[in-house]
Amino acid sequence: MKTHIIYFDGLWSNYIHPSLLAPLSKKHSFESIGFSWQSSEVRRAHEVDIKGARLFVVGHSFGGKAALQFCQQREHEVAGLVLLDPRDFPFGFPVFTSFNVPKSVKEAVNFYQTFPLRGYQVGGADNVRVAAGHTAVPSRPEVFDWLNARLG
Repeated sequence: MKTHIIYFDGLWSNYIHPSLLAPLSKKHSFESIGFSWQSSEVRRAHEVDIKGARLFVVGHSFGGKAALQFCQQREHEVAGLVLLDPRDFPFGFPVFTSFNVPKSVKEAVNFYQTFPLRGYQVGGADNVRVAAGHTAVPSRPEVFDWLNARLG
């Protein structure tokens, strides 16, 4: 079965592809499509033809909120949702009290930082604290291992 990974980068960042997807592409065959965190990009992501494919969604920082919104708006199953220290406005502070992993997501994990700022948990996800700063979360071995195990 073909696999697609749709990913949403955060504000002024491009950490997901070079830190996570490029190393994974050496072991697995998948098509990755990247978007920014803005709501117009979430709408564009729904236009991607992924019929018959296994879908994983990844979001870092503000892109975490976009990834959750994308999954909430999907009618079809998402095989896996990977949140990487998700943030929301204002100014990057978390406002995830109303954000829960939607039922369309088969499996979800949220990797969040322990320093210098505290990260936050997301309802319905396996919440994993990692010893890394915000921009280093996408390159953590435990993030790679989680997605690597599911792409196999």
